[in-house]
Amino acid sequence: MMTRLAAFNMKFLLALVLAAGGFSAGCSSKEDKKISTIRLHLEVNPQMVRRSHPVPILRGEPVMVNVEDVPFLYEAYVDQAEVVQNPGGYEIKLVFNKSGSWLLENITADNQGKRIAIMAQFPESRWLAAPIIRGRIAGGVLQFVPDASLEETRRIVDGLNLTIEKRKRNSWGS
Repeated sequence: MMTRLAAFNMKFLLALVLAAGGFSAGCSSKEDKKISTIRLHLEVNPQMVRRSHPVPILRGEPVMVNVEDVPFLYEAYVDQAEVVQNPGGYEIKLVFNKSGSWLLENITADNQGKRIAIMAQFPESRWLAAPIIRGRIAGGVLQFVPDASLEETRRIVDGLNLTIEKRKRNSWGS
């Protein structure tokens, strides 16, 4: 009898992990209404019509980016978020946990030249940025300039940190 080894499909594995371990939060309290979410989607070939769709990045002059339907990272992988001042303005800094750092490093190592489309819900859902992957991102830190006012950026970051605190309070020994 012949057996065939199936190729390891990282994207399939990521989809399973997201489906099994997704973080959800209902809006049952004032705290719940202040939480934010963040989703990082990988840019893909527009020919992948069944697993992708185009999204508008930047509100002033939208750039259409075709992204995978399933995000490869989201707020459950974030350990800390902060607003960082830079000479030209401000950025959002995301610090990922061990699993998120591993995913970010592997995805960016294999997809140089593509974009990471970043969407947040705060409570408005909006595509914030689509930085181009210039190389492998090691260390688990991603910084980007959001298409958002400073007030909105602070709202997103405060909501993400509230989401992180809530997740840590509700986790059972993990």
